[in-house]
Amino acid sequence: MRSGSNRLSMRARVHVYSLAAIVCVCAIAPAAAVDARSAARAPSPRVVATAIKRSAPHVAQQATDVRPRHTADSAIIVATSRTSVTIAKDPRDAATMTAHQPPHAIAIAIHSRQHAKNAVRINPTTVVYQGTDVSASTAVQAIAAGGLRFMTIIAGPDAPREYLFDMHLPPRARIVLADNGALRIVTATGSPIASIDKPWAVDADGRSLPITYSTTQSTLTMHIDHRQATYPAIADPVIQNDGSPS
Repeated sequence: MRSGSNRLSMRARVHVYSLAAIVCVCAIAPAAAVDARSAARAPSPRVVATAIKRSAPHVAQQATDVRPRHTADSAIIVATSRTSVTIAKDPRDAATMTAHQPPHAIAIAIHSRQHAKNAVRINPTTVVYQGTDVSASTAVQAIAAGGLRFMTIIAGPDAPREYLFDMHLPPRARIVLADNGALRIVTATGSPIASIDKPWAVDADGRSLPITYSTTQSTLTMHIDHRQATYPAIADPVIQNDGSPS
């Protein structure tokens, strides 16, 4: 009897463990599925290109002002007499902006979700990373002045209202707020080495949306209130190496 009881007890334990495994799998799988669906709902490169042409035609025009090149590791490289700009293929890698004189480098990385897709070029100087956040994609453009434009394209009300960028600055450099809402990156002595333009955001009807920055020494956060927007909406910080906002 004891041997039979042990066998029944063992079966019961196996049954319980099997149920526990099933419960664990079911608890984990929906999160991954939700993340994948969120990426799928994010604006595609075609939708992003259309939104930019409709709501920010000046941005689309700037794509014709630069002659880029490409490598196996980089989606876009643009070199001017003063600055070299590199945009990565992988959304987890930083875009870099390197000034030749005086020499310094600034790198900006997007906070992106694991299902974000690799760069797709929508014109010679602009790439799209689809699914960098819930119902949002990011376009990065190399601009003629030797800088980088980061456009967040927001597809719906479930998208976040905060977007983070990791800032990798030269040693002892810091970010300071300008009077007009723009930001400046300055040396330890206060000399400007780069600027981040005052942010702007518009919805699909061309209406301006409330948008501001906050910063730490390592992070730039863009705050955008798109609750009343007609989608898709576009939010746009620009960073340039010339030390003065455009």
